[in-house]
Amino acid sequence: MAPLHRVELVPDDEPAPGGRGTPAEGAPGRAAPARRRTLARVGAPLLALAVALGAVGSWRASTAEQARLAHPGAVRSLAVPPAPAWSADAAAPRVAVVDDVVVTVTAAGVEGRDAASGARRWLALDATATCGPTPDESAGPVTDVLVCVTGPALAPVAHVVGPDGPVTGPVPLGDTLGRAVPAPDGTVLRWARTGGVVHLALQDARTARVRWRHDVPPDDAERTPMCRPQVAGQAAATVEDGLLVVRGCRVSAVLTAGGTRLDAPGPAVTTDVVPLPDGTFLRTRVLPPGREATTERVAPDAAVLAAVDGRLLRPLVGPEDDAAPWLVATADGVRALAAADGTGDGLRERWRLAQTVAQVVALTVDRAVVVTGARVVALDARSGEPVWSWPRGSPAGRRAAPGVGTTPGSPTTTADGGPGTTGVRVDLTRGVAAAFTDGATLALVVSDGSSRRSRTVALSLEDGDVRWDVVGDGDPSGFTALAGHVGHVDAGSSRVVVLERRPRGRRRPRARGRRGREPVGRPAQPSGPPDRGEGGRRAEA
Repeated sequence: MAPLHRVELVPDDEPAPGGRGTPAEGAPGRAAPARRRTLARVGAPLLALAVALGAVGSWRASTAEQARLAHPGAVRSLAVPPAPAWSADAAAPRVAVVDDVVVTVTAAGVEGRDAASGARRWLALDATATCGPTPDESAGPVTDVLVCVTGPALAPVAHVVGPDGPVTGPVPLGDTLGRAVPAPDGTVLRWARTGGVVHLALQDARTARVRWRHDVPPDDAERTPMCRPQVAGQAAATVEDGLLVVRGCRVSAVLTAGGTRLDAPGPAVTTDVVPLPDGTFLRTRVLPPGREATTERVAPDAAVLAAVDGRLLRPLVGPEDDAAPWLVATADGVRALAAADGTGDGLRERWRLAQTVAQVVALTVDRAVVVTGARVVALDARSGEPVWSWPRGSPAGRRAAPGVGTTPGSPTTTADGGPGTTGVRVDLTRGVAAAFTDGATLALVVSDGSSRRSRTVALSLEDGDVRWDVVGDGDPSGFTALAGHVGHVDAGSSRVVVLERRPRGRRRPRARGRRGREPVGRPAQPSGPPDRGEGGRRAEA
């Protein structure tokens, strides 16, 4: 009988026992594949985890960027002067945005173009269309759907439009409710004035169903611009910040999309209503003839939660942060107000500026940029401390007007004799026409000597350094943010120009408008370094 031999069975993922035939350390053998299998089993989950974390981080960054771009004046990049990327003719200077598509009405119909490239995605409907809401009408510059209204003024037809064109067929809205205005969330505002009363109705653009009706009776408050003999008894309905607004001779009203009236009927005229992220609103009422103003925080049902003296100052950019203060102009300066801690119903004062503010340019996470005296001044949004200033109408080679300083031990900011700056002439007598930010840079559009020439100066939000400066032809008031890009809408020529960041090394395109005009312009002469606020550093000349 053959002798018996002892055999030890070894699993594949364990090394063979020592002894004869065992591979030396480092030599190829059974252990190498085992280690590779072990590493594969451990590495695969780690790789999947890394990919998942990367995807989450990318999603969060994308979500944060989309949230930032939802604020007025927000654009993708201002690191370099944006150059004309594409342009298109339009039958009317009214431009709407749905997702990343710029929508204009042309002689051929309604046209949707890719905001970045200008490539036409679709062409539909006809040249009688009116589409909206536009970026300055909606609560944010980007909407999910638009409404286009075609046909006769008093018998309109509605079309719901998405990024890929119309998503519904024509929906007749009837001829009994008056004129039509495209409204948010796929609705149409209908209005008519008879016997002094403005009759309102909100229709669903998909079904023509009337969601609600409201009558606005006349009041005793005379609005001089709307009460001239040639327009007496007339009115107009618009959409502003997602709210439905009616203005006319001795009549006005502001309503939510749900039909709640937010203005306060009476001798005081409601001049402004701004929605807040928490669902409440800031409302300014002015009592003629003394023009005494009161700003109130009101609930969604229009109940007054808090009231302060002064008139609300709307910023051109922002507020970029839900916690950013709102500025209210008073008889002796400006108050920065925020929601009260705890209950959230009141208003508390953060700081006060003892100087007249002509305009609020931007409210960002860290900065409140205002036009005051002869300068553009950036303040710390939380404390009101001055950070930097930029000359306003400062002649070349001469000292600018005094800057802004802070009285020690007081939250009240006052003028002082800070050092001036030098630079070329910059005309801000008409204020800042438009402003944009990418979060780090603030671009200011001002007049360059006439209503048909503009100058754009880009300032660092951090320290006020001038990053670039260009001049060009075009109405300064025609600049607007379009799907994260700087756009220019020329009301005179009905031409739309979209600008984008020019990559390094790429030759600047010679995109020109009609009559050979270049919408953006050419680099300007340097406008000089900014002044720093108290405690700040000074840029080298």
